[in-house]
Amino acid sequence: TAAANYVVTPRVINASVTADDKVYDGSVAATLVATSADILAGDVVNVTGLTGSFASRNVARDGAGNVLAQAVTVSGSGAALGGADGANYVLGNAASVPATTARITPRDLSVSGITASDKVYDGNTTAVVSAANAVLSNAVAGDSVAVSTQNAQGNFADKDVARGGAGQVLAKTVQISGLQLQGTDAGNYNLQTSGVSAQASITPRPVTLSGNSAADKVADGTTTAQVTAGSLSGLVAGESLNVNAQGEFEDALVGTNKVVNARFALQNGALGLASNYQLSNPVEGLRASIVAFVPGTVDPGRVGG
Repeated sequence: TAAANYVVTPRVINASVTADDKVYDGSVAATLVATSADILAGDVVNVTGLTGSFASRNVARDGAGNVLAQAVTVSGSGAALGGADGANYVLGNAASVPATTARITPRDLSVSGITASDKVYDGNTTAVVSAANAVLSNAVAGDSVAVSTQNAQGNFADKDVARGGAGQVLAKTVQISGLQLQGTDAGNYNLQTSGVSAQASITPRPVTLSGNSAADKVADGTTTAQVTAGSLSGLVAGESLNVNAQGEFEDALVGTNKVVNARFALQNGALGLASNYQLSNPVEGLRASIVAFVPGTVDPGRVGG
């Protein structure tokens, strides 16, 4: 019998694809994974050369800001079959591979250079923050995105002036929240704000004493004067301080309307810390008299003696 000749033709297969989600990179390029259910068990065949494009380069979101999947179109103009058994197959739908969907997820950005302004003590922890010198890291080149402090809040760790061992004012950490992104490409990003902070100082609040006075005294051989502090103005509402007052006449001689050099120092009150304030007039020249001791009267230097 004569030998028969047979022709084995390639098996026609149809490809299907899925697209990987990707982090926003400013392009529509999609990474595809192509497969086919028509490949015989045990055969090694790879579908290659398909290209995918997202419908938009941007992150798709719903009205609540949730990230949505978007259409990914597939082009098979460059499709090919590879693998050890690829020559045994032919791609039947190279020109019409079905589209798929995938998500472009927001790209994380970090921020540095946020600053906080020093402030005069006002009894609260709030701080004013600025993004004038802010720097965003990891943005796609050419994108319009920046930091907004419109709804930002800055807070010192506490409301008080921080001081060093020598009494000098120290800077304090300001924790910052509420930073947002702005710009036409802001929706493609996610701002990492955890741990964002700045340094600033709370400086002492100036207060002024008024109505200070010095008392006349009978000559006792000393220059010590009795000084009474007046009232403090400029305190934060609801706070109070004590004032230590001391004074000395310019000499111990009898005389009228003599100069009294008065010194005042703030002290903690029941509702206030002296370290949060600075006295504008810690020294003042007052006037009082030293009168002569008259025999037959009580010598103030011997009272109780």
